[in-house]
Amino acid sequence: MGRRSDSSSDHRDDPYLSASVAQLLDDLAARTPAPGGGAAAALTCAMAAALVEMATSFASAQGLEAVRDRAHVIREQASGLAYADGRAYGVVLEALRMEKGEERTACLDEAVSGAIAVPMLVLELASEVATLAANVAETGNRNLEGDALAGSLLAEAAAFSLPAREHYERSQARAADKLGDARERGSRERQAARSFFAGAVEFTPDKQGRVAVPQQLREYAHLDREVVVAGSFDHLEIWDSQMFAERDAQGIASILEGEGINDFL
Repeated sequence: MGRRSDSSSDHRDDPYLSASVAQLLDDLAARTPAPGGGAAAALTCAMAAALVEMATSFASAQGLEAVRDRAHVIREQASGLAYADGRAYGVVLEALRMEKGEERTACLDEAVSGAIAVPMLVLELASEVATLAANVAETGNRNLEGDALAGSLLAEAAAFSLPAREHYERSQARAADKLGDARERGSRERQAARSFFAGAVEFTPDKQGRVAVPQQLREYAHLDREVVVAGSFDHLEIWDSQMFAERDAQGIASILEGEGINDFL
């Protein structure tokens, strides 16, 4: 019932699969755009499928031939997606280098969609491998239960890493556009930024965790009596309570009208 894959000759055009393990790890650790998290997730999924394939290739796994064959197919698919992920990400980078305009926007949208499609396919395959591995661990050879469980955990790790990456790639493309816009706005905006950050003050909390807001900042923000401390992403903002209520009402109205919130999704 055992078998050995003879597909190594098919990977000559795939630099990830034709590389040694040591070389691939060096490439992952290098300061280059690819291979990165997407390729690592795809290869992790492929390794998980390989463990399932191995655990169902012994004579004791009689009746699990369909699982073995499906794991083999997934291994081949997922391993090829590692290089595909790097190529798709390269297309995104090329689109970001284009001159601003409608053509660039269209190319960037298409590139990001393509870059997201690859990890989403890996997610689908990894989810299937995790289920197959868990079933094999329960019904297969007890001597190979540890290998099947390892496959299940690897597949879960690959699957869990991918939704966050999809959001990251969308955000990265959006942020790159905004950065380009900021650079084009010129010296007036840079001077405004200098003036804004010139008033920044480093705080040192006392033993009770309290900080004292300097008088010039209290005057600037109109902090007199009642204040509101509001969370905003990774920092806190201190507002005059009345001004905050007015801005909060405006924000809620914008959300209800479908404006503003899309920039943060």
